[in-house]
Order: sequence, then C-alpha cells, then structure tokens
Amino acid sequence: MIEKVANNKTNQEVLNLNPPEKVKEKLDYYRTLFGRTHDLSADELEQLKKNIATFFNLKSVGFRDKPPERLVRISNNNRLLNSQGKELSYLTDISQLLAPPIQYCDYGRCNIRQRIEKNTKSF
Repeated sequence: MIEKVANNKTNQEVLNLNPPEKVKEKLDYYRTLFGRTHDLSADELEQLKKNIATFFNLKSVGFRDKPPERLVRISNNNRLLNSQGKELSYLTDISQLLAPPIQYCDYGRCNIRQRIEKNTKSF
C-alpha cells in the first residue's frame, strides 16, 4: 500500500502524485478502521496518527489574481480583557473578537497595504 498521496520528498519538486486507484486503496483501508480505533493499543494508535499525517502530505492552497474586497479577521486573544483591566472571563461582545480599528492595523497577516492606505484616507 502506498505511503503518501504525493510521492515527493520536498515541496520544491515537480508534483508526483500516486495513481488515484492507489490513493483510493489507502483511503479504503482507513475507512475499515472507522469505529474500530478504540480496539487499537496506544502504540498502534500513535502509529496510525503518524501514518495518516504522512499519507496526507498535500496542502491545498488557493491563489487569486485579485485579493478579496473585504476580509474580517477574528481573534481569540485571551489577553484582550486583561488589557482592559477586566478579569479573564468569557468574551461577551463581538467587538472583543474583531481586529482593531483600521488606523491601528499595519501591513501583515490579512492586512493588505493598499487596502489599509485606501481605508485610512476615508476616516
């Protein structure tokens, strides 16, 4: 049975996929384990996790010529309440999850330089 979907050592090589029928054979093997993983020993389960991580060695990526018009970044920053002098607790307001106001955002992560410059001029 094949070891991984893409038979590549690194992400720098030309993509060399295993045949679909071989990939399906391995997926079918994984399907036979549904509902039976509780029967595996701790060592067997650990080996299965490594096997699955090795097998699914492709990362899907999307590319766009034009960036999206609107991105909303959500944070799970648990230091947010502490910075407001509040006791750490559940977040209770949507504003506690959203990114800071545009004037405090810098280039990076989801922030695109042209969009930041364009939006800050409108304030």
